[in-house]
Amino acid sequence: MMNKNQKTVFVNLLLAILLTIGCLTLFKNSNNKPRIEKDIGKDELPETDSSLATDKYEAKSEEPLAVVGDRNTSVEELEEYLSTDKIHIVVEVADVYRYPSTHSETVTQALHGEPVRVLSPRDSWAEIALPDQFNYHGWVQVSTLGIIPSSWKEANRKIVSVASAEVRTVPQKDAQVLRVLPLGTVVASDPMTKEGDFTLVYLVNGQKGFVWSKDMLDDRQQNAAWISRAEILTTARQLLGQPYLWGGMTTGGLDCSGFIHTVFKVHGILLHRDADLQYLNDGVSVASNELEPGDLVFF
Repeated sequence: MMNKNQKTVFVNLLLAILLTIGCLTLFKNSNNKPRIEKDIGKDELPETDSSLATDKYEAKSEEPLAVVGDRNTSVEELEEYLSTDKIHIVVEVADVYRYPSTHSETVTQALHGEPVRVLSPRDSWAEIALPDQFNYHGWVQVSTLGIIPSSWKEANRKIVSVASAEVRTVPQKDAQVLRVLPLGTVVASDPMTKEGDFTLVYLVNGQKGFVWSKDMLDDRQQNAAWISRAEILTTARQLLGQPYLWGGMTTGGLDCSGFIHTVFKVHGILLHRDADLQYLNDGVSVASNELEPGDLVFF
């Protein structure tokens, strides 16, 4: 069993193997489930709970954007937002740990703007579930979280479709960079504000800036049936050369199931975080003699 320390094995080797056996999922049926041949192993994972509360928090109109980790924000205030949809990741990438300690293993990562359900705050830590990862559980540092104001709108969402996208202060290629967002990051955009090759985007920490329009795709989670093999494979190849990191989900390092999750997320298809859950929940069985490029093979 592999432990969760960063390896020297690179994703380009992993991808070469995956492409050889046709390990990138493609959807042939109308319910958008990946084709899967057989089970060949499972990642360890925290237990998940699909029955988490879904009550929505109604923010006051005057509520400002407040970074939960700010010294002026108490754990008591954070508790007011338990199991609401008002808390998101405000850093570029947040490590999610098995226990409330940076010495604990990293079980997954969450990207800027990803929604978070806070289950139990503890000092500078919070136990969370990640809805976009099918309520995957873990612990994050409170400083990575932010309370989203009522004025925030998630319309016209875009998703970063390149290895990394730079958010600049003005629509110029040499302008100051506010953030560097990894592949799979979702942002809100203003389709009416385009400056040449740039699109105006809004970050959940209150910042706004400009991103190369070609570096993003429309968020297509509700219309993924027409996604082609070629598009998914093109996205996957952008991760060539990235280091293997157990629990990783970004170009800074990622593991095999995180690789699959991120690649398909870019194209509007949400799969579970771990390989065993992908096998059990996200696929349909395919005979070995019917495998095609893009199918997932578990072994």
